[in-house]
Amino acid sequence: MGLLTKDDLGADALARRFDVRARARADGAAGKPALDASELADAERDIANTIAAARHDIERARSDKRDEIERSLRQLRPASEDFAAPVAEARLALRRVGGRVAHDYRAAMEQARSAKADLDAFRRMQGLRRAA
Repeated sequence: MGLLTKDDLGADALARRFDVRARARADGAAGKPALDASELADAERDIANTIAAARHDIERARSDKRDEIERSLRQLRPASEDFAAPVAEARLALRRVGGRVAHDYRAAMEQARSAKADLDAFRRMQGLRRAA
């Protein structure tokens, strides 16, 4: 038995699917009290209402689950979407700072090399073998 559509909830469709009328006839033949036409219609209506309520519950649960999954997926967005702009700003700031201090850094490195060379020359002239 497949899924029911809204068109399948009519009395004829219910009679075909659930054989309510055939069951009522069988109950009557077995000596059980028979259902009159209004009771039979009520039974079919109750079945249709039960099916509609179950369908509504399933659709609501499906919708809730879909919404929950969408929320979860939105929370799992790649970091590049959230941090692309701040990372680009940080890189630009580092380049600016690097450009400003590059000259001073080169001068300081040259001065340190010169001081080390002077120290090594002094140690050689004095014949020192230990650290100055």
